[in-house]
Amino acid sequence: MNEESFMNLIKENKGFEFTIGFKDDVDHSIGGINNKYWYLIDYGKKQEYYIGTYENGSWTDKFYIKKGSKLESKTVENGITIKKIVERAYFYQEKTTNKKPIEVDYHGYISNHYTFGFGEKAVKVLKDYGITVDFNDINDNDSAYHLRDIITGSNVEKPSEN
Repeated sequence: MNEESFMNLIKENKGFEFTIGFKDDVDHSIGGINNKYWYLIDYGKKQEYYIGTYENGSWTDKFYIKKGSKLESKTVENGITIKKIVERAYFYQEKTTNKKPIEVDYHGYISNHYTFGFGEKAVKVLKDYGITVDFNDINDNDSAYHLRDIITGSNVEKPSEN
């Protein structure tokens, strides 16, 4: 999967965001609406996030740190936000191309997902959206995560830029 896949997901749903939970209640929210895309890490008392704006075929990106009501920002490498999004939204899927998925019901979020289990690692990909929502590695518990939420359409809200 690539940048265009995620951008099409945003367009098709008129906004899309999914949140995955890591160890120690650290959440990553990945989404977009219109021409804005974000990758947000919520540590509880602090948030760090990238927001990329796609206009006229090019990216402009900023990095934000939010503690309470204090918000700091700085310009970063163009295109870094969408790279981070694609890396996590389609995480480990390139390793599953030769594997046969098992289609099963999944916690009421989406009716079906694919489960790939192979040795020490397992990954779940939502059939309807094509994104990776669960990952486990028995040798690296810190890399494991699971789906917390999906938001689509007008319910999607981008992080603050000011």
